[in-house]
Parts: sequence; structure tokens; C-alpha cells
Amino acid sequence: MEADERDPSRRADRLDQQYQCWEVVDPEKWVPDGYVCIRVDSRGAGRSPGVIDIWSLQEALDLKQCVEWAGVQPWSNGKSA
Repeated sequence: MEADERDPSRRADRLDQQYQCWEVVDPEKWVPDGYVCIRVDSRGAGRSPGVIDIWSLQEALDLKQCVEWAGVQPWSNGKSA
């Protein structure tokens, strides 16, 4: 049994994950270990303006800009995973 499974506050099957969104990492699991979780909506997805264009060059450039932005924030060590 993994350590997270023994600790009820960190079990993967918890139903009260207030920050959990569909298909994103659970910040309640990762933040205590020193990670930052960032959710990015591509153009036209979620609440982002624009037209969605999945797997396009523009989407790749947008995501690259998000990673670069995160890497220079005061809370960042410059690494991304």
C-alpha cells in the first residue's frame, strides 16, 4: 500500500476534492509536496475567448507561452513537469 493510500486525507478516491476538475490533476495531492497546479483553457475552450483549434500551431504557441509565464513567476523554481 502506498503512503497516500494509508493517509485518508490524501487518498485518490476521496469524494470531497473541492479543487478537482474534470481531467486535471488534484491540487490537494500535489501542492502539499511543493508543486503548483495550473489549469489552462485553450482558445475557445472553457472560459477562454477565441475559436478552438485543437493541435494547431497557435495552440502549441499559446501553451508554450503559459509554461514560460509560469517559469518566471516569483513562486516558481523554473522547472516544469
